[in-house]
Amino acid sequence: MTLEQALRLLARLREAAPPSTAARLTEVITFVKEMGTNSWNGAADANGTLPPPESEIEFLSPRHILDHTAGQLTNILSIVEGQASSLRAGRLGRVTTEQADALKLVVEYAASGLSLIDLTQQLASLRAGELSIDSIVFNPLDITAETWQRLSPRAEVRGHQFSILADDPLPYARGDYQRILVILCALVDNAIQYMPYGGEIRLTVNTLGSQLLFNVADTGIGLTPEDHQHVGEPFWRGVHHPLVRQHPGSGLHLYLAQQTLALMGGDLFFSGEAGIGSTFSFTLPAEAD
Repeated sequence: MTLEQALRLLARLREAAPPSTAARLTEVITFVKEMGTNSWNGAADANGTLPPPESEIEFLSPRHILDHTAGQLTNILSIVEGQASSLRAGRLGRVTTEQADALKLVVEYAASGLSLIDLTQQLASLRAGELSIDSIVFNPLDITAETWQRLSPRAEVRGHQFSILADDPLPYARGDYQRILVILCALVDNAIQYMPYGGEIRLTVNTLGSQLLFNVADTGIGLTPEDHQHVGEPFWRGVHHPLVRQHPGSGLHLYLAQQTLALMGGDLFFSGEAGIGSTFSFTLPAEAD
């Protein structure tokens, strides 16, 4: 990727950003130009250009085209994310507070793009019946503890109280640990992001007959009657609320979570009231003694 290509990508990010953010991205673009081509030497050759793509294949299936394109986009966005992080850290020269804030936004948008690519590939695998599920037996307390370790620092930064409650005794669960961890972290992360400063998040695990019930309850923006009609639809987001518009997203996490849980014998459901808060819950089979 050349410096010119990177600047074009930043310009596209600026076009999609709100006015205040676009103004900051203009400063970032100017700053990157001033830093020169030396900042783009990570995966590039001596001329500042990435190696050419793989040789052309005579015939590519739609899935191969998706994977090939996803690989190219992942490569580009990873470079943008890495270089913006380096610039923000001051490794190539001092940056102002405003430039650092704008670079942070570039990193967030690049990370969001990488997440979208991953989710889109998961969606393609799901629809093709190729999504692999590694079902194991695990302790639900392990997954809640790992979620806490990953996200409690973010909750603390925003002044949120984050508590975990579980039945005692609690049976073991059966499912794909890593995929469930992603789902649980996504639900908690949504609660952190879409809640005004100083809110409360309660993660609970209860026994429900032959199922385990995981709940993520918050005191955030809640759900409007319209939200209830659309939550879980692919690519839908409640952008009518300012807190949602502040954060990039794909609108795919809940849809994929619901479909993935169904493959494990679980389900996802939700409730909430605007301005009061919301609860997102899912079930998993409990392992019999």
